Amino acid sequence: MTHDLHSESMLWALVHAGFAPDAGAYSGRGATLADVNDRRLERLHGEILKRFGPTAARSYVILVAELPSLSATDLLLGLGRVESEGWPLGGQGSSDTHSLPCDNEVQAWGGVTSALPCMGRDHTDSIRNAFLNRHRSELLPGSVIPLPEFGSATRGRFVKIGDGMSFQSHRPVS
Repeated sequence: MTHDLHSESMLWALVHAGFAPDAGAYSGRGATLADVNDRRLERLHGEILKRFGPTAARSYVILVAELPSLSATDLLLGLGRVESEGWPLGGQGSSDTHSLPCDNEVQAWGGVTSALPCMGRDHTDSIRNAFLNRHRSELLPGSVIPLPEFGSATRGRFVKIGDGMSFQSHRPVS
């Protein structure tokens, strides 16, 4: 098992939050509630706050908001990146690489499949919305929290403006 992505403190934080610390263990599974859910996000926030401080905890909240897909693989890779960069505030969700150290062919194949479409297993909004709603004070101005679709008539999102949130609704494109 490879742990080159995280410090020992982060490995313990991940384990205490219920994650396998090896991003390769989740490769190819998509953003599923079985791997990442509100409870685990909240536990990990508490562990990061306790072990790394409030700036790191805020950086983690921003990472959760900015990741296009909240698969366990993407979350763990993102955490490794922001931890190694000193917990920056913003610009964390975009990465043009899916670099994943691997120890064997199975992990390597999982890394390849994680870059492919997840065949409908993208529950990113369900995974992060409640968490981001609780931690909205830690988001950057202009951060967007997408809302799930309500029927076919309305879809919306909350946008952080100053210390508050603004709801923007729009009709889905047909």
